[in-house]
Amino acid sequence: MKSRFLFGLFSAAILSPLAFAQAKNIECTESAIDFAKKMECGWNLANSLDARDNWTKTFPLNQGLSSETLWGEVPTSEKIIKTGIEHGYKTIRLPVTWCNHIIDENYTIDAEWMARVKQIVDWAIKDGYYVILNEHHSVQEGMNIPLQHCEGYILRTQDEKESKAFLQAIWKQICSTFNNDYDQHLIFETMNEPRNAGHEHCWYPQPSICEECKADIKLVNEYNQLVLDTIRSSGGNNAERFVMIPGIGTSIETVLADYFKLPKDSAKDKLILTVHLYPLDWGGTGRGSHHFDAETKKQITDKMKALNKKFVSKGIPVVIGEYGAAKKAGTYWEDGKEKEITDFVITYQDRLDCFTYFASLAGKYSMPLIHWDVGGEKGMATINRRECNLYEPDFVSAITKTWKESNSKKTK
Repeated sequence: MKSRFLFGLFSAAILSPLAFAQAKNIECTESAIDFAKKMECGWNLANSLDARDNWTKTFPLNQGLSSETLWGEVPTSEKIIKTGIEHGYKTIRLPVTWCNHIIDENYTIDAEWMARVKQIVDWAIKDGYYVILNEHHSVQEGMNIPLQHCEGYILRTQDEKESKAFLQAIWKQICSTFNNDYDQHLIFETMNEPRNAGHEHCWYPQPSICEECKADIKLVNEYNQLVLDTIRSSGGNNAERFVMIPGIGTSIETVLADYFKLPKDSAKDKLILTVHLYPLDWGGTGRGSHHFDAETKKQITDKMKALNKKFVSKGIPVVIGEYGAAKKAGTYWEDGKEKEITDFVITYQDRLDCFTYFASLAGKYSMPLIHWDVGGEKGMATINRRECNLYEPDFVSAITKTWKESNSKKTK
């Protein structure tokens, strides 16, 4: 089966009409806010191109194409990609981990892996999606101290040189593959959840009480600037491409902090802020969850209002790049043992009420809303990748409809 899959993969890549497409111009004169409105709602092809199992191994990390199924998802097909847009999603986010596909000490990305990523991007573009392509799981807990060559990047001052070298090298190669054949429907995202992984304050830095946090927080701005400059210097369509920018942990709190700064851009009005929010099930753990109550509603309301005040109202769009909640409890690891989760209480009605409310505010503020789509029927997935249909059609319809209706009311 593996050999057939690989043959089909590369024969499709070679024969695809998109491989011979004429260069496309970025023809986007509208504001970034108006552009973001078109992205509406979408889903993440998660736990596929971002999957890896070598968290503590040293260089070289190249895992080849087999990494795509390491986290339980089936090999991505064109039919899977098409399913989302056929059911109302306008945007697809493609989380991609690159550090586990480096083949030499020059940070060279495996050509077969790059071809696989390109194939999936091309399917999505052909189907009419807005496509977000990023650098995803190259920062994580358990990284070496100091960071090893080609291991990834981290917001840690002692590893600044290696981190910047990694990010610049990876993005140069991404930009070389994805440039003039792609118009504004392809969007780059500099990093996913950048942080000082493993530090006690890695998700929410405390510079007022922590000297390490104080030293590290400036790095997120420098890394974003470096990646953006690398994208722009590649020329062609990348000189004008829309680019999504995260704060530390891609959290709302850190972009609202005074230390966060958007990078300076040679292109005009082409930056988009991105954040993640899991109001019912933080990070998809399936633990400590709760019903959609007045407190949760207030948390969503306050965060969305704050984002609108600081960014959207000033012409800087915001994409909610991840949200969601698991449908059923699972297991977790503690002291080397797998244990059943017993405190999981989210119901279908909780999810429906919470995320339609979330969608109403996202639509009101023209913030695209991208579902973290993983874990199959028991997890967060809305798309059944094995059957190429939806697990809960009414749920997806309610989210997409609510977003559009709320956005339409605002623009009238």
